Amino acid sequence: MQRRGILWALGLLVGSGQAWMSGQALAAAVEEAFACQNQERERRIELRHAERPDRLPCQVVYWRDGRQPDGGKPIWEAENDYGFCIEQTRALLQRLQDGGWSCRKLPLDGTTVATIPALAPRGEEALAVPAPSPAPATVSDRERLNEALARDLSRLAELSSPGARFEVAAAELGDLDGDGDADAAVLLTYLTAQRQPAQFLMVYRFDGNTFRPAAKTYVGRLEAGGAASAIERIDGGTVELWLELPDSADGVRRQRQTFMLQDDALLRQPPEG
Repeated sequence: MQRRGILWALGLLVGSGQAWMSGQALAAAVEEAFACQNQERERRIELRHAERPDRLPCQVVYWRDGRQPDGGKPIWEAENDYGFCIEQTRALLQRLQDGGWSCRKLPLDGTTVATIPALAPRGEEALAVPAPSPAPATVSDRERLNEALARDLSRLAELSSPGARFEVAAAELGDLDGDGDADAAVLLTYLTAQRQPAQFLMVYRFDGNTFRPAAKTYVGRLEAGGAASAIERIDGGTVELWLELPDSADGVRRQRQTFMLQDDALLRQPPEG
């Protein structure tokens, strides 16, 4: 099977600063609050802004467990652009609803008291902060991923050339899109007697019930150098791999390679070093 044919087969399975600077707390108001539910689980989102005429600074606060009053964490903030906080609130709501969550706007009684940490001096551009680190993956997360891989490898086997097969070289869990749910990155090796083994990277999102393929890309051929040896990190819309590259001095050297998820596509970033 040609590379294009492999990507087509994989495609049938696939169907998204300024760091937060803590300081003196400012009085803030909650502009909007939302609760999202999926079976027994609940998330909460709040759009907050300082009690100033320009509503700045602003931030988006996220609860991975909406039933815990003190569990909210700021995941985005802006000092000069209130519209940025609105856009990020809407984008997070859309991601949750696309993943099977049911979201509703909560009434505000006007007595809500909130605070917002002071930001850096005004005039500096504010950027989105990284999402909070996800909670450690539970056994059920890993089991659901294994079930999804077994399902998809079986489907890939039906679409591949006779005698060819896909094998899982590495699979890691992490929060790719910042919604608090575990996502996954998987390295697949394509084996066939006619061609050199090839590697592909696939990312999965959890939809509330199972892991679903979200994007895929070609990494390289194992015998031609540039083979990935491990998945280093999954966070903030990126997946980092370690590549094993030929080196005239000691035979092999390691290089970090980053792929960014944009519009349901994995884009290879310029390598480091």
